[in-house]
Amino acid sequence: MEQTAAAADTNGVFSSNCPSGGGITDYALLWFEALSLYLKATGDTATVNGLYPAATKCMDYFLSSQCYDPTKGFNPKGLGMVIDWGYTAPDHYNCNMALGGLLLSALKALVHVSKSVKCGHDYSPQLSAHSALLAKLLDLSDIPTVDPDAWHVLSEEDWNVKEGLRTTGLDFTTVGFHATCLLLRTDLFDSPTRKPDKAAAIAYIKNSLSKMFPINPEGAWNLHSSLSPTLTPSRSLSLTLFLACLTP
Repeated sequence: MEQTAAAADTNGVFSSNCPSGGGITDYALLWFEALSLYLKATGDTATVNGLYPAATKCMDYFLSSQCYDPTKGFNPKGLGMVIDWGYTAPDHYNCNMALGGLLLSALKALVHVSKSVKCGHDYSPQLSAHSALLAKLLDLSDIPTVDPDAWHVLSEEDWNVKEGLRTTGLDFTTVGFHATCLLLRTDLFDSPTRKPDKAAAIAYIKNSLSKMFPINPEGAWNLHSSLSPTLTPSRSLSLTLFLACLTP
């Protein structure tokens, strides 16, 4: 973590290929979760205090107008990403839901860390605002007619469609497999009104994994041999991946 922070660019974005540079957004976001996990595991507040200025510089840049639009979400310009399978179709909104989910987890981690350092910043308002925005964007993902610049003035018919999702659950094919997994790791679906959405997300992930790793006659998931001749069958791989999605 120290090497990565030391190799950050001028905006504070952590290096993705330490010790050299390379701005990859999702790698930088994972750094925050690593710092929080390190603190939980060691209680080493001295190291965390030393890294905290680098953490706030990077996060403040990600939350600035250069990377974040409070009506459209997280869309950093000029940075790459490895988790790039999220839903990004411009006819809905200019936002990658996979990166949005990672940012939510990173903010939660930073809120935890900030409580343990001297003169820590309070990122709780930004965490709440981003969580609410992602929830709004998820609702809009099922309404293909939405104007990305005027989502708050949807027609009555559109809102009726949205309210109907409360009982049927969202269509996560528009959000994407990786984004759905990352969003499920957060507490975004924990409210009572989101239970249908959470059930739909779990069903979508299980269905997707079943297609990638078909279920054998004994009922266990097997690795599809056509994926790679070098991979050996594993009955537990898909189930492990699925359970990982449920673990914050």
